[in-house]
Amino acid sequence: GINAKREKTVHAYFDRHGAWTIIIARFVAILRMLAGIVAGSVEMPFSVFSVCNAIGGLVWSVAFSAVGYFFGENLHTVEHYLRRGSLAVLAIVVIAGGAAWIYRKRHAGAR
Repeated sequence: GINAKREKTVHAYFDRHGAWTIIIARFVAILRMLAGIVAGSVEMPFSVFSVCNAIGGLVWSVAFSAVGYFFGENLHTVEHYLRRGSLAVLAIVVIAGGAAWIYRKRHAGAR
């Protein structure tokens, strides 16, 4: 599904938001794996990627260490709420993805 238009869109996005995308991607499992590939494919400078990736990793480790430190004795309560929140987010993503897929299928002929 990669074509010239999509590649141009990703280039433009990374030109504007690439550094923040790499930093925030550390917090999202799938993005964490794909961010480097996309950054490389749009020729993001390796030095910029490395610094942003290091900053993201540092922020991620400090954030999760802080959660463990401050909520350590009540971690089972935190885990309960995170599990419920994660299931809600998963449900929203699945529903939104299904709706987008149906929308694209119905409007594919209009392109």
